[in-house]
Amino acid sequence: MAATDRQTITTILASIEAVRVQQRITRHTLANRLGIPFNTFRAWFHQRGAKTPSKEYLVLLERYCQGTDTGGPPTLETWQNIVRWWKTQDKPPSVDQLAAQLGCAAEDLKGYLEGRNTPPLHVVEQLSKLLRPSSIEKGSDVAEAKRNTRLLRALLSALAEELVWFRNGSVQARHILRSELDFVDVGYVSSLRGIPGT
Repeated sequence: MAATDRQTITTILASIEAVRVQQRITRHTLANRLGIPFNTFRAWFHQRGAKTPSKEYLVLLERYCQGTDTGGPPTLETWQNIVRWWKTQDKPPSVDQLAAQLGCAAEDLKGYLEGRNTPPLHVVEQLSKLLRPSSIEKGSDVAEAKRNTRLLRALLSALAEELVWFRNGSVQARHILRSELDFVDVGYVSSLRGIPGT
């Protein structure tokens, strides 16, 4: 992560909180899952005198958010896209109007957008539904493409291991592979890793 300014930290903490709430787990459980001491983890969310995560922890939190398919509440990338969109608009919607639609104070919303405060989950969700600019939707496509790429990489890696076993195995093992799978599938799969035909 290149920058660790207040905006970035606020965004990452908002995202990790959104993931935690969506997964219906406690902060204690999430801290354990991340391998972070609970007292360290909870200090980042204090209303007053909140501590700042170290760069190493910020990287860990960001990776966890990006690697988690929440399937519901938007997380880090969506919030970053909302803020980026907000900053690049010639005439963005009025903070007062948006705050009224969201049911929060205009000053609070301004603080969220400027990165001074961590936005609650419902604000991130509602803003992503209200604004729907093309950049946000494009960002969602990018996030989904990244998730799908990681999944395909894992599947291809597992497939490669199995194919190597057949390639290095006996003729009988390869015969079983061809007899159990469709000939077209076997040919395609074999071509991926160069399994000999006999």
